[in-house]
Formats: sequence, C-alpha cells, structure tokens
Amino acid sequence: MAFVALATPGAVAWFAIDRDAPSDSPPIAAPDLDEPIAAPDLDEHRDDQNFGEERDNQGRPNKATPDDGTATPPGSTITVETAPIPTTPAEPAPAQTTTAPVQTTVPTSLAPAAATPVRPAGDLGLPLAMSNPACDGRWITIVGSAVKPPDYVKDTIDFLNANPGTNYLRTSTTGCRSLRRYFTDGSEIYAAYYGPFNTWEEACRAVHSLAAGAYAKPLDNTTDPGLFLTRDGC
Repeated sequence: MAFVALATPGAVAWFAIDRDAPSDSPPIAAPDLDEPIAAPDLDEHRDDQNFGEERDNQGRPNKATPDDGTATPPGSTITVETAPIPTTPAEPAPAQTTTAPVQTTVPTSLAPAAATPVRPAGDLGLPLAMSNPACDGRWITIVGSAVKPPDYVKDTIDFLNANPGTNYLRTSTTGCRSLRRYFTDGSEIYAAYYGPFNTWEEACRAVHSLAAGAYAKPLDNTTDPGLFLTRDGC
C-alpha cells in the first residue's frame, strides 16, 4: 500500500495505491485537478483521535477522564484505597457512685412526760405539796397550826421555815378521827409536823427537842381528838 499526495493551491489530496492489488482491478482514474478538492474535516479527524473519550453536554472532551489509556473498561471492578480515618479514643465513662439512703426511724409512740404529782384537795400551792398521811396508828409531832383563812399561806410558810424538815397537812382531809377536823369557829386547820413516827416515845423525844408549844398526837380513828402529849405529858 502506498500513499500519493496531489497538491493544489489551498489544498492537499492524498490517495492510497495498493501495489499488491490484482492486475485485473480497474485502473484508478486520475483526479480532475481543475475540480476543487474539499478540505478534510478536522473535527472528524479529531474525533478519530479522541475515540472513546467522554464528552460533556456540548460535545467537548471531559477532562476528568484521562486519555492515557488508563480508563477502566466497562464491567471491571474499581478498587479504591482510602486512608484510615483517625479516631479519638473514647474517654472512659465516669465511675458511678451510689449513696445509700439514710434511714431514719420515726418512733411510733412517744414516752409519756413525767407526770405532775397530783396535789390533794385543800393544797395551798406552796413549793412543798400538802401531805395526807394514813390513819395507821403512827404518831406525829405538831409544831404549829394555821387557823385563820386569810393567813393560811403566810402562817404555814413561817412554820415550815422555822422547822426544817417538816411537812404540812389539813386535818379535815386526812380523815383521822384522832385529829380535830375544824377550829372552834369552823375554819380549816393546817398543821405543820414532824413524822410520822412508829411509837409515841419517838414523837415525845421530838417534842422535848423543840420550843414550847409542840405536842404529839396519834393518827388513828379511835383516839379522842382532845388527847395530845405536851412536853409535860411525855
């Protein structure tokens, strides 16, 4: 195969001559040099050179597709190696602490408050509560008696202060028949006393140790209330 070029003003024409063609082939007619020769289509030739090249919507080659023969044939598997993404180690979760609930015990019942001593009827409201001895045959030594209602408190306090260790009673409250229940005018009698003593001898010894006017009396329901032992009778 041989190529022959014919040049004309403004154009070049190429012809291919096959030297090995059979002799019975018809002779190739010489071109008419007076007939203008059309210029080759360069865009068509460019398309031949860029065969297989991807183009955009305007027909221009897509430069994103390499023309170095490394394009991936259709149907082949593409392996993409990616660099490992560095990961930040997760911080350990804070330790959980459990606080045991504080248990409080609520008492279901409250201890009763100390009971206030019940004072007998006729108590004068002094710091020292009025006593109420039993009528059991024992003896007391009386140091003084308050018989005037307006002076009950004052006189009783004076007797108690003058004779430390004494108590006071109201004769009508004891119920003992050996004690005069009321004074001659009907008023109550408040008496300050020592005792009770188990015997009359002990009561008499107390009488002799005290100032004049003290006397001893039994606590019972058989002795006459007019009986009493003074210093002379003990």
